[in-house]
Amino acid sequence: GRVTDEKQNGVAGAAVSASRVKAGEPNEQEQFIVSNAPSGGNATTDKDGNYSIAHLEAGTYAVQVQARGKMSAGRDGIEVADETTADGADIVLGAGEMLSGRVVDAEGVPIEEAQVYVNSQGSAEARSDAEGRFEVKGLTAGQASITVQKRGFVDQSLQSQVPDKKILITLQRTARVSGTLRAKGRTSFSGYELLTFEAAGGNSGTRSSYQND
Repeated sequence: GRVTDEKQNGVAGAAVSASRVKAGEPNEQEQFIVSNAPSGGNATTDKDGNYSIAHLEAGTYAVQVQARGKMSAGRDGIEVADETTADGADIVLGAGEMLSGRVVDAEGVPIEEAQVYVNSQGSAEARSDAEGRFEVKGLTAGQASITVQKRGFVDQSLQSQVPDKKILITLQRTARVSGTLRAKGRTSFSGYELLTFEAAGGNSGTRSSYQND
């Protein structure tokens, strides 16, 4: 078959998977790896959007397609007979909706190379550029969960509505507490525990500890 966008342009590099549907249970599928069994398989579209999955057992199949920057799509009820080719299993991928915005630190300085993960009836991801800007395309409209990660900063998670083009995400830098434990008349310590508390609105927040036995 062939994978195209809404303008009938071939989508290159799309991931295509075929899963055989159990007889009498149209909503339940068997997932297989192509190298281990002939009852399902995977393929990647070529530069024109064409794909082919060979050596399938006879049966009814569902095909799912994913491509970066596009909405996922699929087709059910594709019949494969012995020693034949099921042609015409073409799939159109919509552009979907987009989330975009900026990632900055507490002082408003852009954060480059922050990893942005979005879960909205499917998952997608992007990285922020030198200006802290990011775009995640191919999303389904509705509620989305966003997680942003960057080494040296605390992970940030939030909820947003898709589409949204003005998200501002602020990451807090990680911190470390260090010091020396002293007590009169002692040169060593055992069986102690150090506790740190993060103040959150005047109340006790996150706690971490270190214990020496």
